[in-house]
Formats: sequence, C-alpha cells, structure tokens
Amino acid sequence: MMKNIFLVLSIAVMCFRLAGCNKLVIKDELKGMWSIDSINVSGNNIKHCLLSNIIIFYDGECEIPSCHNDCIPDLFNCAPKGNWDINHSDTIPLILSIQSISKGVINGKFQVVFHEDKVKRMLVMELISKDTYIICRKGLYSYIEKLETIRQLVEMTK
Repeated sequence: MMKNIFLVLSIAVMCFRLAGCNKLVIKDELKGMWSIDSINVSGNNIKHCLLSNIIIFYDGECEIPSCHNDCIPDLFNCAPKGNWDINHSDTIPLILSIQSISKGVINGKFQVVFHEDKVKRMLVMELISKDTYIICRKGLYSYIEKLETIRQLVEMTK
C-alpha cells in the first residue's frame, strides 16, 4: 500500500516537473525577434496597417508593431509595448497571452502552433484567436543547433 502511494506521488511530481520544464523551454524559445509574415483580422489582411512587421519577446515584456492611425478605425490605439506569458499543460493547447496597453490588434489570448519550415530552415509560429490569425518566423535563430528543440515544440503544439 505504501509503495503504491509513493509510486503515485513520484509520478505526479515527475509530470509536474516535465510540464514546468516544457513551459520554460517554450518561454526561452519565444524570447527574441519574430518577423510577421501575415496577419489577418476578421478575414482581412492588415499587414499593410502595421508600421513594422516585428514582434520582440523579452522576459515578460514585448514590443509589438504600431498601426497606422487611419488604416483601420478600431485599431487607432495600437501600442508598441505589452506584457506576455504562456499557459501550457498536457490537456490544453499552448496559449500565449499578450496584454498591450492600448488593447490593439496584437492583444489577448492566442493559441500557439509551431511548425518546422524544412525548406527555409526556420521555426514558424502561428498565433490564432477568435478574430486574429498571425504567421511569423523566428529571426536570428540557429536552425541546425536548435533542430531538436524545434521538433519538440512542433510535437508539443500538434
């Protein structure tokens, strides 16, 4: 009986540690510069509305593109800074939460899906919410050195 309790507790601790490690790996790999390849809001391509196509993730903070003031009336308050965090477990998809000051287009909760682009040798990330769909790729990222990590990220977000 005691062995069974010990076994169950050991397995629970291992699962908790693995989930925590996965979160740390994901956070580490999200940090850095991401180039926005496409961004659609309510089915409309709004990439031309952004003043840049770069998102940069730091420790808990991020720089996000500002918008042209007159491009889309609802997006006139796009702020270039925000905070971010992730939620991940084995039972829910990876969720990236971005809170910008202005509540602009790149704000809120996004499901994250990673892909390996074998042709261009890049890490690609999809950010998906109810109204917004973003595809971006990691910049200044060593594909060969990070290949195993890329494959783990892809597997985690299938």
